[in-house]
Amino acid sequence: MNKMMSQNKIYEENLYYMLFYAWDKLNIKFLDKIGIKTENFKNIPDFLAKILVNALSYLIKRGFDRTYQENSMIVSIPKGKINFTRSLNFIGLKQMKLYCEHDELSYNNLQNQIIKTTLYYLLKNKKITNNIKDEIEQIYIYFNNVDLIRLDSLKFNNILFHRNNNYYIFIIKICELLYNNYLFSTSCNNKNFMNIFDDEEKMHVIFEKFVRNFYKITVSDLYNVKIEYIKWKWSSNVLEGKLINIPTMKTDISLISKSKKIIIDTKYYKNALQKNYDREKFISSNLYQISSYLENTNPKDNQELVGILLYPERDNQIDFCAKSDKYKICIKTINLNQHWSKIEERLKNIIN
Repeated sequence: MNKMMSQNKIYEENLYYMLFYAWDKLNIKFLDKIGIKTENFKNIPDFLAKILVNALSYLIKRGFDRTYQENSMIVSIPKGKINFTRSLNFIGLKQMKLYCEHDELSYNNLQNQIIKTTLYYLLKNKKITNNIKDEIEQIYIYFNNVDLIRLDSLKFNNILFHRNNNYYIFIIKICELLYNNYLFSTSCNNKNFMNIFDDEEKMHVIFEKFVRNFYKITVSDLYNVKIEYIKWKWSSNVLEGKLINIPTMKTDISLISKSKKIIIDTKYYKNALQKNYDREKFISSNLYQISSYLENTNPKDNQELVGILLYPERDNQIDFCAKSDKYKICIKTINLNQHWSKIEERLKNIIN
């Protein structure tokens, strides 16, 4: 029983690493900078809270983002823009006052409000251990001049990131992760931790983005890593009907170098095999899909062409490869329930 709990803990921790990779425009090396080691935590809520605390410690040293906000005041000497309509009230009362409006740099902006509100809920949550709460309280005092707000999913989309505040992206993503199903249940007043890791539809998207961004970060010196659009070879010679009706093929991941082109199609299924008359077979529709990519892509002269179907590993590791006169096709699995260093090693070995 303890072994199973330990395995589930490893899997959940790896899932969060996968999420960090899956977030676009995020430099995964930031995790090393803020010093996170997952083995030190009893549960996932503490793990995420500690990530947020360490990231905010880095933010405090760097400095909070400020934005211009409109302030209004009643003054004797003009400051900023005069609101003549409202100032007329004072003239009628024979008072030498003006109603002025001016822009002022303030820390009380949406991104800082989201951070403070997230910290507030973490302090109230019983899942967070006391030692982590002590660290949160030390961070919380830096947000004295920032308002608490009512969180909703739209607020995360309303933040404008730019060159001068892009270091907030990671922190806001953590807050959003804590809010959107992973930390809070908005359907009840008692906000509890949730576990939706078995959602196959969501995990498919995460798995695909994770693998693509992992290769973008780790092998960009060897390959151009991208999503590729492939046209059917016969689509240039339509004899009847409309060209617009022909769908374009889109790869999950294409890795391209001068000597090699690898097309990877990720599949987050419970099993990489399906039963057919009590025998386990590869999933034919997935084979047809990767074969279509390989048949219709146009590799350069002397460029090796490889197609890989990649699944999460359930029981046994699968390493299957076959070769035709045009290309090599492989079916591989990766165990997501092992130490993170082993996952990195496996992903690198798959493309070698």
